[in-house]
Amino acid sequence: MITLDPHVVLVTLESPSRAAMLLRDGGYLVTKVDPDEALLAVASLAPDAMVVELTAFRLVSFLRSLDRAQPEVPALVITMAPSLFHARQAIDRRDIETELVNAVDRMLADAHPMTMPA
Repeated sequence: MITLDPHVVLVTLESPSRAAMLLRDGGYLVTKVDPDEALLAVASLAPDAMVVELTAFRLVSFLRSLDRAQPEVPALVITMAPSLFHARQAIDRRDIETELVNAVDRMLADAHPMTMPA
């Protein structure tokens, strides 16, 4: 269930992270983690979503591990090659200023559709 302050785990090596700042400004609670700690963080924190900002090479390996360990957690990919990740929700790294928060909002809405009472 989505809380009033949706919690997003941001997997990145960037420090400081522009994506983290944009998500926080957009009303998200953000926990920034290193890729090596991300799967444990997701398991223990139970976030509403994950945003992954890694190189394309690292993304492939990381997403395989995520799919095996936590397939139910929606994940948005930030990459310079979004077309490589057509099976995932992905945005171009150059567009995070204008697209990141809206993309996460849409991903959460798709992952947790509201049900109307009967």
